[in-house]
Amino acid sequence: MFKQSTLIYSSDLFANPDLSIYIVNDKSIFRDNLVAIINQQGEFEIKLNRDDIPLLIDDLCNAVELLITKIKSGLAKDQIPVALVDSDTGLASRGHSTLNRIFSKEALDFIDLVFKGLNKKERPVLEIVSGFFLIPWEWLYREPPQNIDATKGLKSTMDPFWGLSYIIARMSPPIHTSYNNKKTISAPPKIGVVADDTLQFAKEEIEWLKTIEKDGKIALKIFRISAKANDWDFIEGVNSFLSKDFDILHLACHAEYMKESKLSSYFSAAHGRKYQIRNMTSHPPVKIKAPLVFFNACSTGIRNPLETFNFVNEFENAGASNVIAVEESVETEVAYNFAQTFYSYLLDGMDLGEALLKTRIDLISANRNSADVVTLFYSLYGNPRVKILQIKH
Repeated sequence: MFKQSTLIYSSDLFANPDLSIYIVNDKSIFRDNLVAIINQQGEFEIKLNRDDIPLLIDDLCNAVELLITKIKSGLAKDQIPVALVDSDTGLASRGHSTLNRIFSKEALDFIDLVFKGLNKKERPVLEIVSGFFLIPWEWLYREPPQNIDATKGLKSTMDPFWGLSYIIARMSPPIHTSYNNKKTISAPPKIGVVADDTLQFAKEEIEWLKTIEKDGKIALKIFRISAKANDWDFIEGVNSFLSKDFDILHLACHAEYMKESKLSSYFSAAHGRKYQIRNMTSHPPVKIKAPLVFFNACSTGIRNPLETFNFVNEFENAGASNVIAVEESVETEVAYNFAQTFYSYLLDGMDLGEALLKTRIDLISANRNSADVVTLFYSLYGNPRVKILQIKH
């Protein structure tokens, strides 16, 4: 018989993360004396101030944007590892320097000691708890890039990235507030899709989701609205759809972060129509019930944590407890391949964080094209222990 699926929060069933880094202030938020409390044991001062955080993010993002430009210009697959460890512009190089700017040697030694003492085969779960210090943690690099032999291939060169070494989850304080204690049951899981059907990868994702629906693995609902609908009907339609009782909200679309008018930032929906993020609080306001929101859209992660606006925060404010977002731009083929691989693992009963990490590893190991490196740009904001339980009948 077909195995029915139950989507649950399994934090009640698992131990705490293998390592938790809780970043706090000694005085008040955005003051000096930042401290990293690691596993509620070691306390290590972070020698950064308020102005350093966006500078670090900009430095990492500049390396990423340059890498993407090189890939689009036709950089060969065997040259990607060399580009990553380049002393001037390489993402691995900047990821390593950023790691050492944030954490002291004592803190890094403590982290290594904890991980070495785990004596387990699975990838460790690393939880970052902070309401203001959020960067693309996946891009931090554990090894000095000059010690890396880039001729061994992409996977070998990328292994020291935190995003390939650990399952990383970003949490907001107080600790575990995003860990929802309720159990949401679905048999099979209900997936609500908001897709821009003018995008090729979005159309391919919908067709693939329809295929697995026919196999009985999911229940699928796609947002549809007449192309002639007026703007207010469109907004009301999106808000009502996002508020439905789904297990997973999947957004396959284009997103744009508007620096000059942040609340005008938008994602595209049916017929390519733009849905501005400010409209989440229009009538009826969005109240998300889905345990997981998968934003398969470019640049929907946290771009600058010192700003009050970003896609992740807006969805969390609307009720989302777990969000997968993309920190930078990804090519359409990668977006489709990532979604298909990720869902295959999640629907097979793998934990959310493990499914995310395994997808990265698979696509990078396959090394089908240079752009696969950007799978490192998918990030989890929430509980890595969420899973779909398989129930045998």
